[in-house]
Amino acid sequence: MHVAGLRIPDDVAVVGFDNRAFAAFAAPPLTTVAQPNDAVGRAAAAMLLAKIEGQAPPETGWSQTLPTSMVLRASA
Repeated sequence: MHVAGLRIPDDVAVVGFDNRAFAAFAAPPLTTVAQPNDAVGRAAAAMLLAKIEGQAPPETGWSQTLPTSMVLRASA
């Protein structure tokens, strides 16, 4: 963006995903969507074990929705 002469957030808003540690140290600090990585891992492991055990899929299917949150910083 800098090379193109664009300014963040004046000309372009930038939002990342997963709230990696470097997002807070970017210039400008990157607004990001944070996900509950521990909960994602637990849900994936539970799903895998259920499939290995031959359990039928839940009525709503194997997909799950977990809560996320927006971490507002200077890029948006």
